[in-house]
Amino acid sequence: ESEAPSPKDERKKQRQAQRELGLAEQEIEKLEARIVELTKSLEDPELYTRANGVEEAKRLGIELEKVKKRLEAAFERWNSITESIEQTS
Repeated sequence: ESEAPSPKDERKKQRQAQRELGLAEQEIEKLEARIVELTKSLEDPELYTRANGVEEAKRLGIELEKVKKRLEAAFERWNSITESIEQTS
């Protein structure tokens, strides 16, 4: 027979979920800032006039796509944590 979790266990889970939520939010902020940086770099006309500018633009474009995928995953994790917090409160 399984026992219902005690209020203390529930509070502990809630605190852990809040910490995870904070970490997910920090990651989202960092990824969003990186996307802004990469986009600015790619929009800079001087990038394409430099000697290795085209290769650099390709590299930045690839990194931008990777960061966007990581951001999507971070949002999914954030949503999942938010839902679990709402279910326990």
